[in-house]
Amino acid sequence: MRTLTHLLVALTLLLCSPSYAFKLPEDFLAEYRLEKYNTTVAEMTLQLTTHNQQYVYKSITNPYGLASMFSRDEAKETSTLVHDKNRHKIYLHAYEFARKKNNKRNMRVDLDWSEQDMAIISGYYGDTKIKLQHQGILWDRLTVQLALMDDIRRSVDIPTGHVFNYKVIDKDRISDYHFSYEGRQHIRLSKNQYNTYKLKRDHGSNGRVTILWLAKELDFVPVKVEQFKKGKLHISMELANFTRYKP
Repeated sequence: MRTLTHLLVALTLLLCSPSYAFKLPEDFLAEYRLEKYNTTVAEMTLQLTTHNQQYVYKSITNPYGLASMFSRDEAKETSTLVHDKNRHKIYLHAYEFARKKNNKRNMRVDLDWSEQDMAIISGYYGDTKIKLQHQGILWDRLTVQLALMDDIRRSVDIPTGHVFNYKVIDKDRISDYHFSYEGRQHIRLSKNQYNTYKLKRDHGSNGRVTILWLAKELDFVPVKVEQFKKGKLHISMELANFTRYKP
């Protein structure tokens, strides 16, 4: 029985390996409300758009309600992916995080890929110049969501506790992101009920933990996210509207 269990786990890992063709969901626009202390403090949109062999994944966050009285600073993340037809792979091409006022953490990286899957990464994070090299698949803080969504879509019989691992360009370094599978859960948001896959990311020594619920009905787009600091709920995000754009 243990041998069979190990075989099933190995099969799951194989199905999640990057050698399989990465598939993006259909273009969509997802709108979220961010709450803190039971008050809506911001609105966020996630949008995936496709043009020829280029994919743009964008997140825009704006203060809402009373919070907008203290800050009107918009935060925007934009990731660009390209599809290499010859190698049948999708590569991260560029990532940018920008705020107009509080811009000390603004970031921009561009990636130049060789045929051996070696990336030359150049850009900046705040006042720090970035010049890195990386061998193998690489994501940014935004597109790692797409990688996780695709791995969940392709996985079969995921064992509880299984960890999905990703290499992510984060600030001026390459970090390891780990998402632990916590099981399936039916949740209701407004008038809609979703069959979700629950995942948890422990950020490490800073005491932050993020929990995500990915909905099978929406190509595993996140419908709910909660972030905890030192065991206490810090901020939550729930889907308000979802629009799918078919080609």
